[in-house]
Amino acid sequence: MVLGLATKTVQDVLTDVKRTFGDEASIQVTDTDIIRWTNAAQREILVTNRILRATGTSSIIANQSEYTLDGLEVVAIQSIHFKGFKLEAKSFQEAEEYIISGDPNTTQTGDPLLWYEWGGVINLYPVPNADAPDGLKVYYIKEPPVISSTNDVLSVPNSYYENVLQFVMAKAYELDEDNENANFKLGQFTKRLDDLAEQENHPSQYTYPRITVLPEDDWYGY
Repeated sequence: MVLGLATKTVQDVLTDVKRTFGDEASIQVTDTDIIRWTNAAQREILVTNRILRATGTSSIIANQSEYTLDGLEVVAIQSIHFKGFKLEAKSFQEAEEYIISGDPNTTQTGDPLLWYEWGGVINLYPVPNADAPDGLKVYYIKEPPVISSTNDVLSVPNSYYENVLQFVMAKAYELDEDNENANFKLGQFTKRLDDLAEQENHPSQYTYPRITVLPEDDWYGY
């Protein structure tokens, strides 16, 4: 689960980092640097802890096995459902071997049982034999919007704000060639991400649950 709202802005990051680093005049670390590192921090957080969760739907077309995810900005896929039923996820190699062994001419049609990805395209097997409006539902992790303005609100919730600061401070120390402090901040960043991930797997610790990711859930990079 992910607790809380996302209310922190780019300006909050700029203010806190400059004050902590002791460079409020932006002589060494510029606003452009901090904004670039903040974008990198958000993506690192979501790739590691899978917190920007979304769903998308697509209509099934008879005799069409390939479906694109254009416009969804997918980073990773958790699962794909067909008419409410979860499809089995296979790697390309696994799907290829499975299909060749049982249906070498790929003539089987019907309700899909599995999906695999190749070149950004979702492939269903067997090939659907009937139209199904909004029959495909994708549960995925989405790319965070790129921030550029001081008024932009961060995509990560406030509970991850400290992680953003730790990541950005590590980059600032790297720029300052202070490797000791840079490594220390990266260590804090990693440990706190691990702690938050552990907390999210124990929803009873929270009083305002929203979404729970079970340890046995499978995620597929996109």
